[in-house]
Amino acid sequence: MVHERKRHSVGFTLIEAVVMVAIIALVAAVVVPTMAGYSRAELRRAAAELAGAIRSTYDEAALTGATYRMVFPLGKSAAKARIRLEKTAEPFAFDPEALGKAQDEAPKPGTGLKLLGMDIPIDTSALAEEDGAQNPLAALLQPAAAGQDAVSTFSPAGEARELGDGIRVLDVWVEGVDHPETEGESYLYFFPSGYTQRALVHLQDEDDHVYTLLVQPLTGEVRLEDRYVEAKK
Repeated sequence: MVHERKRHSVGFTLIEAVVMVAIIALVAAVVVPTMAGYSRAELRRAAAELAGAIRSTYDEAALTGATYRMVFPLGKSAAKARIRLEKTAEPFAFDPEALGKAQDEAPKPGTGLKLLGMDIPIDTSALAEEDGAQNPLAALLQPAAAGQDAVSTFSPAGEARELGDGIRVLDVWVEGVDHPETEGESYLYFFPSGYTQRALVHLQDEDDHVYTLLVQPLTGEVRLEDRYVEAKK
């Protein structure tokens, strides 16, 4: 009789199992949205802090007379990478070795000069001498028109900035570039004249929520959008 009582006390009854499943479902219904809301709040916090850093860097460039750049690591592998801030007091200059490039490496006539995200239309064919040789101005413009960056020595300007766990820079678009950059590193420049680049910086969390930072070039102000904003063609 004792053995029979013990055998029936082991395990759950059908009613107990149904109640347990209902409790688990109720807890999940409460916890999952809460976690999602927490993730979105962290993304909003990171976007607001980065917007403040951009505005502060704009002011710093104007006050110190130095050129700053914010370096954004891109790609999924950069989820835990840090956003760096660098500065230089030097004027921009092209790499002297690039000035000796051959004429056949020059861009096609009618292409633009792309420098720091700005696209300036220049017809490089008009810069050649009558005998086909390059004049000095053509030699200067050729590396830039070929898509090479200006060369200056940048040094760290403060500590690198962490976005937070699971938050990364999805892509960066700057004015004058056809498509957002998604791999490697992207740069946002701040000039002492009180100007930065018009840009869209997209942050993404682990749940694929996206915040957009819209950078205004003449004021350094940043507007936040709780969505992916595409660059206007």
